[in-house]
Amino acid sequence: MSHTNSSLSILREGIYLLVSYMLSLFIPPYLRIEINPLVVFPLTAILYWCHRTLHMKRLPQRHLALWLWSICLFSALLSLSLICGKHIQLDYTYLTGQSENNAFSPLKLKDFIAFLILTYSLSIILYSIFRILLKSDGPYELHGIPTGLSKLQYKTLIAGAFIIVVAWLPYFLIYYPGLIFGDSLNSITEALHYAAYENHFPLFYTLFIELCLRVGILFGSLTLGCAIYTIVQMLYLAFTLSYIICWLHNKGISRGLCLFVLLAYSTMSCFPQHAISMWKDPIFSVTVVFYGIKLVDLGLSKGVLAHYRPYLFQLCISAMIICLSRNNGIYILIFSLFCTLGCAWKSKWISAVKNVIVLHLTGIIFLFLLTGPIYSFLHIGKDDIESFGIPLQQLARTIVYDGNINSADHEFLGKLLPIERWDEVYTPGLVDSIKWDSEFSKAFFEEHKIEFLLVWLRNLIKNPMRYFESWCLSTYGYWVPNLWELNNYTTNITSGNIEALSTWWIPLPIQPQNLLGNDALTSVFSLTTPLPASGLLTWAMAFMCLWATLSQKAVGILLFVPLLGNLITLFLAAPSAYWPRYTLATLYAIPLILLFPLFMRIDSFGKDRRNINE
Repeated sequence: MSHTNSSLSILREGIYLLVSYMLSLFIPPYLRIEINPLVVFPLTAILYWCHRTLHMKRLPQRHLALWLWSICLFSALLSLSLICGKHIQLDYTYLTGQSENNAFSPLKLKDFIAFLILTYSLSIILYSIFRILLKSDGPYELHGIPTGLSKLQYKTLIAGAFIIVVAWLPYFLIYYPGLIFGDSLNSITEALHYAAYENHFPLFYTLFIELCLRVGILFGSLTLGCAIYTIVQMLYLAFTLSYIICWLHNKGISRGLCLFVLLAYSTMSCFPQHAISMWKDPIFSVTVVFYGIKLVDLGLSKGVLAHYRPYLFQLCISAMIICLSRNNGIYILIFSLFCTLGCAWKSKWISAVKNVIVLHLTGIIFLFLLTGPIYSFLHIGKDDIESFGIPLQQLARTIVYDGNINSADHEFLGKLLPIERWDEVYTPGLVDSIKWDSEFSKAFFEEHKIEFLLVWLRNLIKNPMRYFESWCLSTYGYWVPNLWELNNYTTNITSGNIEALSTWWIPLPIQPQNLLGNDALTSVFSLTTPLPASGLLTWAMAFMCLWATLSQKAVGILLFVPLLGNLITLFLAAPSAYWPRYTLATLYAIPLILLFPLFMRIDSFGKDRRNINE
């Protein structure tokens, strides 16, 4: 009997090794990695170990369903994204008139087989990883849930913010009064009343710019006004990032790791680059992260914080900044409210958060009234076409690649833009070439929005693959993890039309200058430095959400809910297939993502919830 068992064991090990080797030959092309021994042998070893782990360490029956559903769903979605990434041809995504060069190569039967193989492989790898993570995941004693800062920490907050600002100062001095883009000039033009107010660039953001410019003009310089804007933004970002570091320390992260996070915020070039940029994204993005911190604190306290006025004030202010600084903010707020309600209902503390629910609902209703009838009454223009970017792209791709469109829909789309122009202006990764084309009829679109949606819906049913391809090509940068080239994307700042000031239609007395006087410093403090790809960060965040689910700490996902809400708005209405500034919030949240398992190692999320710092 022992000889038979030994033979079976050897046979099983041989099968594991053979299967692992075959899988390791199949997987690399879908990771967009060349097959070579340096890839195949480590991958074979990993898969072999995972097969043995799967056989030797079985999961308790009570956890089996949760683990299977969660891991398989995550693996299936990740597999789909890897397959899509393999088919995207980046060379053609931002070129017009390229119908002969399909930016998305056709899916084949081999891809369906790959989907099954990748899903299986990722599932066993994740299963093995989580068995290790959750085995080593031990509780630690948490005496209270610090939210905000104790009196002793105010000095730490100020010191941290001071270090960050000092580290960012070279960028400010070299690119004084800050980076001004085409978008910035639209807001400046409205702020100086050379053009009527519009909400395409959020009105309250424009009013904030106007306030800074007026102060500068009061002292005789529009350039000074731009510098005041930059200084205020730098201070806001620095203090908020310093607050995040203090929050991490309150949650048990060591002083050494917190100092490392401070070093990252101070020295990684993407942070000072955005700090001196006159874009709405920096203030919006760092506030999204702060708002997520407030939500997870609410969950960890099981709703106790909803009775503390300082907490409610912080929550409300951050929510208002999110909604008034970018037009997708209100949808992030709605999504966050639903997720918070779901968490509260499941954990049975929904009655404790009535104040939070009322405040959110009041804010949402007020914002819809403000941006709807009140703005209309005040004749503040709106540009709804931004929200229809992906449907426009999907219909454009259907036309360009001879999709199934009837004559009536053809005629309707020809009134939007002459049919022969669709092929000439269609850019798979950017809708601007369509909506800003001189022959595109915005007036017709505004008058026929409902008809446009009906045309879009009819053709969705008839052309699902064209729509899917178009959606992938319109959003890939935010969710595809295997486009490794995007980790070397260096034009995040310079893509913003940084030279627009010299060619603007109104001469503006803004004088950029290098206050340090040495132009060689622009290569040291460069504006063209690479960033981590947003798609990788999205999946890192999704991985942490999966970890929280499997470790039965799903309330921790509230930290990422606003970030996920921002991603969902991009999936539905991304202006560009990839522009890292749209996911800047995820960059600010990198320390929270990486350290998430450490500060969530809490036994029942804390013992004593009465010790709350206000």
